[in-house]
Amino acid sequence: KGDLGFLEYSGQFTYAQANDLALYQTKFTPEGITRFQVVYDDATITNVQGVVRLRLFKALSIKGSLSQNLTLDTEKEDNHWGLPKTEWNINALLTMMENKLEFRGGLYIADGIRFKDIEGISRQEEVLLDLNVGGSYQFAKNFGVFLDVNNMLNNKRERWYNYPMVGLNFLAG
Repeated sequence: KGDLGFLEYSGQFTYAQANDLALYQTKFTPEGITRFQVVYDDATITNVQGVVRLRLFKALSIKGSLSQNLTLDTEKEDNHWGLPKTEWNINALLTMMENKLEFRGGLYIADGIRFKDIEGISRQEEVLLDLNVGGSYQFAKNFGVFLDVNNMLNNKRERWYNYPMVGLNFLAG
């Protein structure tokens, strides 16, 4: 971990034994209703993480993080259901007008997660790419407005099998 003034960085290596790690599977009822089923398993996890924050100038900062599970070995289950092996986050923040005006952008990337389909066959989802932008303006100490545009790539990848995702969406207030 360190700070060079314009660049902050940190890294972490983890080796852990997890007892009763919650793994989520999709369960299908005879009525056709999709539910979550939690399966507990012991696991060995080896993970490496890194975070870098670059301040290009006072008003602009870019932050990136990576989390990579090098091993995620379960004792009883065939796969690490519902857990991605790799996750990336890249975010930028631009502030102006004495921090009253703010623009944000972010990209989240996760590899495909393992799941069991309705026939009980192990499958893997596609990669998730989630691009978001937003902005806000502070008129006074306790009064402001904001607009966020989420999932700009309209990615329909289901984080949990048979649970539909919301595509492109907006949030304002």
